[in-house]
Amino acid sequence: MADFVVCLAYAPRPSSARGPWVALVEKNGPEWQAGMLNGPAGEVTGLLGISAATHFEAETGLTTVDANWTLLASLTDGTDTLHVMRYEMAAAFDMTGTGPEPANWYANDNLPAATVPYMRWLVPLGRDTNLTVAEGIGYTFEGEP
Repeated sequence: MADFVVCLAYAPRPSSARGPWVALVEKNGPEWQAGMLNGPAGEVTGLLGISAATHFEAETGLTTVDANWTLLASLTDGTDTLHVMRYEMAAAFDMTGTGPEPANWYANDNLPAATVPYMRWLVPLGRDTNLTVAEGIGYTFEGEP
């Protein structure tokens, strides 16, 4: 069993009533994600907030405050758990050329076609600040081996 974290960081989109930007990374791997957009992610190596801040910085070059990451949901497939973490940025800071994979800001309401399937519902879910933490939700990743 392994614990993973995926980061949903949002930043204001100037002059837009359609919602904020979301930070996504063009993944090199694993194979089922290669060439697709996903939130910065990785294996949990301690407290969730610290893991989220660490993986977010490693993949985007942006520093965040670990205590400001909040748990949106913990999803399990019976073997592994994916902890979905949410963060509100003050602005859409430049991420060009800062990490091992290309990272950029995308409109949360118009994600590109090459986005991993679960991000299509996690990104809007992460915008709902009235949600309480939901733990132990079963999931299956489409396309995952």
